[in-house]
Amino acid sequence: MSVNNYEIRIESIGGFGANLVGKLLGEIGANYINMEAQSFASYGSEKRGSPVKGYVRYSNKEIRINAP
Repeated sequence: MSVNNYEIRIESIGGFGANLVGKLLGEIGANYINMEAQSFASYGSEKRGSPVKGYVRYSNKEIRINAP
């Protein structure tokens, strides 16, 4: 069995949904395509207009890394 790893990085400006899209993609991977999934966001301040990065990982094996 080959191991397939996929990583997605989403960049946006605060208020345009990068955090929500990352969470949804992670949930879709875990529930519908039967892969291990991890999603998290990185942002500075909690205000509209600040840069936001969302990260999503998929793998056939357990995901052991916990960094962007």
